[in-house]
Amino acid sequence: MQFIAKCLYFKAVVVFCAVWVQGGCHAQQPSYEVFGSKELAGLTVYDQLMGDDDILYIATDDGVYTYNSIEFEKIIPPKNVKGRSYFNLKADKKGRVYCSNLNGQLFRTNGRSLQLLYELPDSLVGSFTPFVLFDTHIVITGKRPVLLNEDGQFERFLTKNYYQFDSDKIFAFAGDVEPLEIGILEQVSSVDMSPIPNTGMRCGPYDLFGVWYQENRKLFGADRVGFNFYGSISGVFQNSNISFAQEITKGIRIDKHTYWAKIAPHGVLQLSGDFLDTNGHKILYPNLYMAPQELTKHGVFLGSDGTGIYLVKNRYIENLSALNKKFDIVRMLDAGENGFVIVTAENKVILVGKDLKTKVLFEGKRSIYNVTFDEELNFVYILTDIAWRTFELNTGKLITYNQKSTVPIKRLDKIDKNSYQYAGTFGFGELYLDHQKRTIEHHGLSLFRLRSRSCKNVNEVQYFGTYAGIQFKKPDEGQFNDLKFRGKQLVSAELLDLDGTLIIYTLQDGLLVLNEGNLEPLRLDNQFVDPEEIRTVFTDQEFLLISTKTALIVFNCRTNETKQIGLSDGLLNMNIKNAFVFSDTLYVLTNEGIQTIALSKVTNEVTVPKIRFDEIRVNNRIENKHSKDFDYSQNKLTIRLVGDAFGKQPDTKYKYRLRGLDDSWYFKDYFDNSIEYQSLPPGNYTLYVVPVYKGQDGEAISYSFRIRSPFWQTWWFYLLSVVFVVAVSVFTYWRYARRRIKKISVENQINRLRLVAIQSQMNPHFIFNSINAIQETALNNDGRETYRHINKFSKLVRLTMYHSNREFVSLQEEMELIKSYLDLEKIRFSQNFKFEIHQGASDQLLIPPLLIQPIIENAIIHGLFHKDGDKELIIRVEQKSNALAIIVEDNGIGRFAAAEIKKRQQENPEKSFATGAIEDRLSILKEQYKGSTVGITYIDLKDAGGKAIGTRVELLLPKITEI
Repeated sequence: MQFIAKCLYFKAVVVFCAVWVQGGCHAQQPSYEVFGSKELAGLTVYDQLMGDDDILYIATDDGVYTYNSIEFEKIIPPKNVKGRSYFNLKADKKGRVYCSNLNGQLFRTNGRSLQLLYELPDSLVGSFTPFVLFDTHIVITGKRPVLLNEDGQFERFLTKNYYQFDSDKIFAFAGDVEPLEIGILEQVSSVDMSPIPNTGMRCGPYDLFGVWYQENRKLFGADRVGFNFYGSISGVFQNSNISFAQEITKGIRIDKHTYWAKIAPHGVLQLSGDFLDTNGHKILYPNLYMAPQELTKHGVFLGSDGTGIYLVKNRYIENLSALNKKFDIVRMLDAGENGFVIVTAENKVILVGKDLKTKVLFEGKRSIYNVTFDEELNFVYILTDIAWRTFELNTGKLITYNQKSTVPIKRLDKIDKNSYQYAGTFGFGELYLDHQKRTIEHHGLSLFRLRSRSCKNVNEVQYFGTYAGIQFKKPDEGQFNDLKFRGKQLVSAELLDLDGTLIIYTLQDGLLVLNEGNLEPLRLDNQFVDPEEIRTVFTDQEFLLISTKTALIVFNCRTNETKQIGLSDGLLNMNIKNAFVFSDTLYVLTNEGIQTIALSKVTNEVTVPKIRFDEIRVNNRIENKHSKDFDYSQNKLTIRLVGDAFGKQPDTKYKYRLRGLDDSWYFKDYFDNSIEYQSLPPGNYTLYVVPVYKGQDGEAISYSFRIRSPFWQTWWFYLLSVVFVVAVSVFTYWRYARRRIKKISVENQINRLRLVAIQSQMNPHFIFNSINAIQETALNNDGRETYRHINKFSKLVRLTMYHSNREFVSLQEEMELIKSYLDLEKIRFSQNFKFEIHQGASDQLLIPPLLIQPIIENAIIHGLFHKDGDKELIIRVEQKSNALAIIVEDNGIGRFAAAEIKKRQQENPEKSFATGAIEDRLSILKEQYKGSTVGITYIDLKDAGGKAIGTRVELLLPKITEI
């Protein structure tokens, strides 16, 4: 716990023996992973806290950040904040996160922003110290402690300070204690601040400057002058007075027996549970600024000074940091009790002891082809392209052996004490080593010009892997045979000896095992390892080590136990160059150096990370997670996921399926945390998302929603549409039937009126008079005139019959009929009857047939017939803007005189022209051509004395150009 007035750190001067520091105690350090190297670059991380919502809160010198295992986000500070540095992250039992700054301000997070709860008066800012969270209250400790309610409202000043350890243990002195005095420190209840019985212990406020934690009724801590242990409640007080040279600032308890503290300027001090036991102390990360700040289920989070945050996931996976930093290691092999041997890019062969101290065995300028350890003789063989050297570990001598011929040897495998078989660039064979004479000669086999990459002697059978297949020879046979798998050669095979069993690895067929003379695929946990996933394979006595793209598989053939270790567990890299097991410790060489792994602590238990919906957007608008019902236009769905896969991201994926649309599952990487559907059709949906870690499914989450159909796709709209269509159809048919009936009625009426017109035109009196006139010309022996009259009569009859069958005729045709009619009427009169036709309109205009003739006949019979003297009839056709005007003018006796004559003839009347029929036909035209001027006007013509001199009839018809 931090208790300093200005920076909230406690400091204690502690010194370690220089010999202990230099003795290699910090050579092994737990593996870690770095996050936020870009997002937090240049920022000092003062504190970290894992919230109940699986969000990591990070207090820095430039605000408070959050990390959800996918991305970093800065929390928005309030406008009235003083300063940019934040410290002392804490969470109450409701999961709310608090922090403070050096300017006397207390904050609480509110979503993605900070809320200022309380600000100390200026007079107390200088003594502002960490705050303590009770169940319903907050105490700001310092020179004058302040009691606040849980919402930051001031209640009163307190008389004593409170100290909070391990986030839930709160202590206070029983009475007033001066800085240099010793008093009783009691644990108090977080509910009402009352003392808890039998928890008191003796110490002084000055000693509490650097109190760390309390356990088993013992309080451990540090002060300015030394490293102290405070005893039990019996009142025993001890001061260890251990002197150290490096400054301790902040720390946290890792487990029951381990404590990590920040030391200045760099490194982490690992302390044992008993601070007095200095043998358990160790310096970690001596070259890095790493401040232990938060212990979570994911591991230990450490802060840095400008390089992000660090996560130590599994402390049993350690990096040989000093060794990795000093050497560029390209090869590693087990050297038994001596440690292990490394080969560097500078052609150095170095022995690394169990204490991680190094000793150079060989250093040369030529490339090193092979390094082999002979456990029986305790020799290290070092082979270059020109020499064979043996380093005798017992004597420390490096001896060069003489060779009768030099071959580039890639692999060696021991046959007996003095014999080896080899595989090399130009072939394979056997070597005989005379250790007394220090000579090497080829023995038993001839050189083959066949490139070979591996060799193994298993159960006295020699196997050689060549680029033409696997050759093997049994002790009692003199020739080599081919080892085939399913009738085919195994090309470029790696041969391995797993506890007396031949294992073969090829790119094409994967791992094979020779079982009773037959090759068959190797099974691990009743499963085959996918050849496409395998990168390299190693064996070490009973261990088979398979490096894949995602994990290092460790198989113990004696226990049949399989363990997997991946990036999420703490491996630095999956490009594994060498690996071996010694005394339950797995040594792994990758591109980033050597790591050691305590196999006994590696478990097959897999905890799949959890995921949750972070943000739901519909049409790019954030929706409440409880929104379930959307309009048909709200059909673009975007969902963002977050989880708690801190440190497990490389091996974590998730699969998703939208029920109602998708038939299969889709997979995505953990960092690709957005699921998007661009245009969803209406329907009911449920989105299922399942986290997958190392091939195992986790707890599924789901989100159900509905996209409503548009109104035109609903059942009621369909029903209304049917009703509407039926109604429109019925109405249309009714209207059509009505119009049809009306049309038929009009047609019947027109036909009736046509008949009337025909009857009026062809009445018996007219026919009788026309025949009499023709007869008179015949009696006068005027044959030519008779023939001409008969033609006119027949033409009139023909035109009348022709016009009677048509609704409209052209003006030209109608005028032709009228002229024929007037020619026949002229026969009935003497030479004193004459007529004129003046046409001022287009011949192509259409008019109803047999409409003008009754008006002309009426003028002749009633106007001109009873007149003495010259009889004149004038017909004018005029084309106006909106009508066709037909004017019939006569110089007859007038309408009044004609009416008087009609009355006298009433006893035996002759049927007159169909004047009423004309008006009926005009009414029909008005209905058909609405908007046109249609009508008939009768005008009496008189002289200056008022005497009738004739009649004018003006007929207005619509201008019809086409039907």
